[in-house]
Amino acid sequence: MRRALLLPLLALLPHPALAKDGPDPKTLEKVAKVWTDYARWLKEKGQKDEALLAIARAREAGGKDVDALAKEVEALEAADADPAVAKRREEVHKEAAKLYDRLGKADDAWLLRAAETEPSKARIGKLASSVK
Repeated sequence: MRRALLLPLLALLPHPALAKDGPDPKTLEKVAKVWTDYARWLKEKGQKDEALLAIARAREAGGKDVDALAKEVEALEAADADPAVAKRREEVHKEAAKLYDRLGKADDAWLLRAAETEPSKARIGKLASSVK
């Protein structure tokens, strides 16, 4: 008798896989800002290819107003490598990866992006455990 009463109630509970919340909009906004700011900085340095990648990442996070920036970057002539870019890239990737980690609580795809942006043993471990 008890089992007959519990089964309909269990059906009303959300399945754990469906209960995940979507990504936090504020965190997505921060991710987009990090990549957009980086793309602007790269544009000033004449780093066309990397700026286009940063713009793509900003768009992925829902960045607004990146179309005009993309047109400006596409019109650039690529400049020689700038030593300051490597240092700035490391800082930006670290900051973006931390934000991706937060988004990864809602969706494993963001964990993958975090590991791709700044690989670490901990991030790879999280990814591996989410696959199991």
